[in-house]
Amino acid sequence: EDNSIVTENVTTKQRWADNFDKVVLSLGSRPYDALSKDLEALGITVKVVGDSAKAGRIADATKSAYEATKRLLPYND
Repeated sequence: EDNSIVTENVTTKQRWADNFDKVVLSLGSRPYDALSKDLEALGITVKVVGDSAKAGRIADATKSAYEATKRLLPYND
């Protein structure tokens, strides 16, 4: 199974493909969650964070994404 995703450095525009087990997206300025139900239907663990869950401040969105990412990892500091 191919889990590769193409990422891009927004400053240099350099692109590369890498394999990931999990991906966290934090986008938007008002609640909009059109993807989580489809991902869950595929058996993918989903945690809706940031403006996808509730519109708010960037610091709160970043913190909720960070906390969700920590819970996805096999180790917890």
